[in-house]
Amino acid sequence: MPSPKFVYTILKSIFGKAKQWSVIKTNPMIGVDRPKGATRSRKYYYSEQIKITLQALQKEPLKWRLFLFLI
Repeated sequence: MPSPKFVYTILKSIFGKAKQWSVIKTNPMIGVDRPKGATRSRKYYYSEQIKITLQALQKEPLKWRLFLFLI
């Protein structure tokens, strides 16, 4: 199911294009507040998990070590 924020964006775009093409006189979405996105809980790594990952990474080829550091 699409989020309210996504639906708002699509409707505003559709009505904006309809106004541009003179299908409607005004965009009914003007003045409608954009919904706020849901707050997501963030997941973090614990220092011990990072230490274990970095130790394991030392056994991997250089390209994989670089890949992890770049992401």
